[in-house]
Amino acid sequence: MKALGIIGVATFSALTAISAQAAAIYAINDTGDMFFYKHTGAANGTATWPIQAKKIGNGWNFKQVFAGENGAIYATRADGAMLFYKFAGMADGSANWSIQAKQIGTGWDYKQVFAGR
Repeated sequence: MKALGIIGVATFSALTAISAQAAAIYAINDTGDMFFYKHTGAANGTATWPIQAKKIGNGWNFKQVFAGENGAIYATRADGAMLFYKFAGMADGSANWSIQAKQIGTGWDYKQVFAGR
């Protein structure tokens, strides 16, 4: 992430979801702010970032957060509840969410949870 010029003060946890045209990268800093990056160099590995560090939310203080496809973001709380979010601002990096904090499960008390394809 150093190539992105991220401010070195905050520790970021990165999440990623790849589409056919671009990769959506999400980062959460220590205060729970979420940021969006759009990487369009995924096909050939170039450092092409048309959108960088756009703040798209706050309060992301969960046990785990990971991304699925097409703007799907999953978060697990310490009590094992899983929440679903749908980010709809991928085109321009706007803080647009079509679904927020919809509980979709319980019992997610695992060391690590991640998405597959």
